[in-house]
Amino acid sequence: MFATKAAISLSQKPRGVAAVAFEHVHAASGAGSCYRRSQSRSIENATMPRKKAKPTRIVKLDYGSAHTEKARYASREDRHFSFNLGGADDFRDGAFYLVGVIDGHRGAACAEEVARFLPSVIGSGSSFRDAFAHMDRVVRDERSGACCCVATVKGVLLEDAQPTLDVAWLGDCRAFVARRSGGVERLTTDHSPDKERERIEAAGGMLVDDDGCVRVGVRPDDDDDAKTVDLLAACRAFGDADFKRPKPVVVATPDVRTMQLDSDCEFIVLCTDGVYEGLPTDERVVEAVRAGIADDESGQAAAAGARAVVDAAVAGGATDDVTCVVLRTVLE
Repeated sequence: MFATKAAISLSQKPRGVAAVAFEHVHAASGAGSCYRRSQSRSIENATMPRKKAKPTRIVKLDYGSAHTEKARYASREDRHFSFNLGGADDFRDGAFYLVGVIDGHRGAACAEEVARFLPSVIGSGSSFRDAFAHMDRVVRDERSGACCCVATVKGVLLEDAQPTLDVAWLGDCRAFVARRSGGVERLTTDHSPDKERERIEAAGGMLVDDDGCVRVGVRPDDDDDAKTVDLLAACRAFGDADFKRPKPVVVATPDVRTMQLDSDCEFIVLCTDGVYEGLPTDERVVEAVRAGIADDESGQAAAAGARAVVDAAVAGGATDDVTCVVLRTVLE
């Protein structure tokens, strides 16, 4: 995510465009079913093996993350965080995981503040919307900005219940679930300026087609002599103080998605938009995660999957910062 400046003729109407620490949890490899054969040759007296029950419940998560070290700009603007807030590893004991990816723009200061403070606000019990509003007040004077996607996975203290996944996001950071049966379920929808034209223009903003990319600008006052305006590809983000006064053209109101996880959920991926520069579809990201997990010899499968995504995105031509978080489910 990055910002640009564009020269705008104030005598003409601009072109509108329609429309830190986390405990890794790994699955222990259980022994297969075993039985003792009867010494009798009689089929009736033979001890038949028991068929091992198919795992049907998510009991733990294996966490892994990776990011590019080389920054597109003067400093790397992506951040990520991960916490086990419940103190328990097993969902049957009430485990509570919180993870997030943050995509900064116009500098890394806002992204750094979000990574530092947002987890504690969410962990205190605030709703996503209240936590995001509080976080935006913390960085209200920050000129840099940050989009993000955060997720919580909570255990349910019921024998047959599955954990709950909640996702909240700003901008074009993404999250999806990969299924064991095949297929991918996208959990987020990008916040793009052309989808929020009415709100943006009502707040005094404008949409500009910047070489094929729709961006948000703040319309100068009539007595403003400025010949250029800052443009953002983001219409929802933390920070970006100059896009929030006197009225917020860019807002920090998240969308939220909730779902119950079942045994068909293989892993959850959160990533910044840099991933999609080199891996243009969710399916390509899933392929990279599975390849990384299959090749893992370290015992940290989720981390290997996340690293494989970052490496594949860079190999595919990504030049923006790339960050990926993988949550792999463990069944019992």
